[in-house]
Amino acid sequence: MAVLAGALSLTATPALGSVLVENYIETEIDTVAACFHKQSGADVGAYGLDLGFDNTVNTVDQDGVQSREELVDVIGMVGDRVIYSDVIRYVNDCDVDLNLRLQSGEAAGDWTDRTARIHLSTVPHSDADPTTAPPTPATPSHELDDPTQWDQNPISIEAGGAIGNDATGWVTLPAGEAVRGALVVWSGADASAALGAVNWIAHATHGVPAP
Repeated sequence: MAVLAGALSLTATPALGSVLVENYIETEIDTVAACFHKQSGADVGAYGLDLGFDNTVNTVDQDGVQSREELVDVIGMVGDRVIYSDVIRYVNDCDVDLNLRLQSGEAAGDWTDRTARIHLSTVPHSDADPTTAPPTPATPSHELDDPTQWDQNPISIEAGGAIGNDATGWVTLPAGEAVRGALVVWSGADASAALGAVNWIAHATHGVPAP
């Protein structure tokens, strides 16, 4: 009976009016050079291939603000698999360690009889000079299947342009160091000379990675 009376007492209490509290804060935003950035790896311009890395070609509109998008050109060869194990360096010039992963957007252009994989190295190195290759791992890096050297969840673009896996795993990128990005391109006998393209984002965060 006491429990029932208590319940009736609560429901009979008059509802209070809404309370609005407004607390004003001013934020000042400064702009400085980015401490996390990308640069070309040792494969760019190597082997007599017309590879390219350009950080001024494209811009991405985000909420009316033009953000810079680095452009990477690689070459597929008809009937072959081409492995580029050092196309991009992801460089952490911040004074804190970062957690990094790659996440793709949509593929565009012609993906007939061609596929691609975008890999992320798990081995940081302090030499971010693009003309110098990082230390050679115990397992040849071009295999890309050694979990001690490479994240085993590459972004995958399947024949026809469907995204099979849209994000790599998280990789720790210590302050002052860099990790490599690799691309693997398969081109079948029916692959044309038309361009296939895919966009991806490098997410760098300090602290616990997002799920």
